[in-house]
Amino acid sequence: MRGRLALMIVMLPLSGCGGGEVPLSGLCVAEAERRLEGQVYRLDEKKIVAGKPESNGNVIFSGSLTLKPGTSAEVQQTFDCTVAPAAGDAPARVIAIRFNISGSGLAE
Repeated sequence: MRGRLALMIVMLPLSGCGGGEVPLSGLCVAEAERRLEGQVYRLDEKKIVAGKPESNGNVIFSGSLTLKPGTSAEVQQTFDCTVAPAAGDAPARVIAIRFNISGSGLAE
């Protein structure tokens, strides 16, 4: 019993380290889902990466998604999502999201 308790105490601080979902990235996933409602897409939540916090505390996340996967109209996109952390009574929230289209077929 003591062994389990000691192991749990040691592992608890490590549970937030690596390999897990960054809590604020879930806000970006929800915002992307809201903006892409009605479209067929694939988004790998595990590949969303957080940048260093900005001087104002905001965090910019980067990720990628595929629109119309498996079709001849498949398009790869990246996106950047800026999240403001919780402050006072205001919860953490997405303040900007930008989809960067590549492979649109437009001639330059």
